[in-house]
Amino acid sequence: VTVAAGATASVRFDLDASAIRLVPGWNFVSTPMRLTDGQDTIAVFDGVDTAGHSVLYYNGTGRWEAMSREEAFEPLDGIWIYANGTYAIPLAFAAGSVQTPPTKDLDAGWNAIGFTDTVPEAAAATLRTVEPAWATLFGWKADEQAYDVSIIRGATGRHGETRELAPFRGYWVYMNEADTLAAIGA
Repeated sequence: VTVAAGATASVRFDLDASAIRLVPGWNFVSTPMRLTDGQDTIAVFDGVDTAGHSVLYYNGTGRWEAMSREEAFEPLDGIWIYANGTYAIPLAFAAGSVQTPPTKDLDAGWNAIGFTDTVPEAAAATLRTVEPAWATLFGWKADEQAYDVSIIRGATGRHGETRELAPFRGYWVYMNEADTLAAIGA
């Protein structure tokens, strides 16, 4: 049994069959692990018809950046890509050498982040390295071209922090103050 992109069951992850699924419209995506050298840039999306849209990265300081094909595609980065069709973008993960887990400096305010585990995990556990600085988090439902219901730190129920985040997805997180997010599974 494997976890497909966007799946929510906590089962084994098949590294050899891993792919980012893109649907028509905007997609907010990430890589759950480091990618192998030579396949670790935005060039992995070269075959996608973006209908003239740039691949976008939000830098956390209130600026959007158009990404070039040479720029790194790293864990903890949530990127936006427009697809003029349906695509499966295969990913080649870096071999198992021991490396320091990735980190990402988050600014006060909104930040785009990626999810870095191979199985879904609760928002509270995913963001434990920025506790108590994070306040609100939400993802993007590409199939519906709409935002998910927000997840609020300390909340239960519909907005509860125990709701799961998933591999290959990007998320917005609001930070009450700057802090450094560490990967949980990469």
